[in-house]
Amino acid sequence: MDYYKKIKKVKTNLLEKMFNMVGLEYKEKENKFRSENWFMEHCWTEEEQDKFKEFGINFLRKELKMSKYGAEREMSMFILNYGWKLKN
Repeated sequence: MDYYKKIKKVKTNLLEKMFNMVGLEYKEKENKFRSENWFMEHCWTEEEQDKFKEFGINFLRKELKMSKYGAEREMSMFILNYGWKLKN
């Protein structure tokens, strides 16, 4: 599998996990971001976000052979760009 296909697969897997954590099903074609602020439509707790981040770090380290620091940085950026808003 070439690198770009692998990156797309990893991104899709992370989005699936993120959607599942708030009780939604991720379907790439349908969810191809229906609205500009799709990520503001749902929310999660800080604990759920931390759990997702930990999952993502381990997943990136396994799938892309990233260092722990690199995976932490990538997950922070992923959550910043795509993460759900936090509940109060």
